Amino acid sequence: MTQPTLIRCSFTARTPAPGGGYHYDTVAGMRLATTCPPQVGDVIAHTEGMYRVVARQWTVPQIGSTAWPSTEEAPREALMALVVEPAEGLFADEVVRTEEDTER
Repeated sequence: MTQPTLIRCSFTARTPAPGGGYHYDTVAGMRLATTCPPQVGDVIAHTEGMYRVVARQWTVPQIGSTAWPSTEEAPREALMALVVEPAEGLFADEVVRTEEDTER
């Protein structure tokens, strides 16, 4: 049975630049090794803050490399670069319930 491919994810934060475009900065200490990488739209909590995934790019190793031996059907590892933006989290727009709300 083939083992699932391990995806090593790196995170780069983008912030709007004056005059248009973006600045891109690596998020320090934010790395993830998983078989199920984050999807575009996912919100990720990290010690540096909350981030929403806005783009992702796969890098698959070459067959015959140490990450994908030619004797195996699938790579052992692949790389994924994720672009994230600061986010407020899932409940950022929550409002306090009033007594009227609880009576319904």
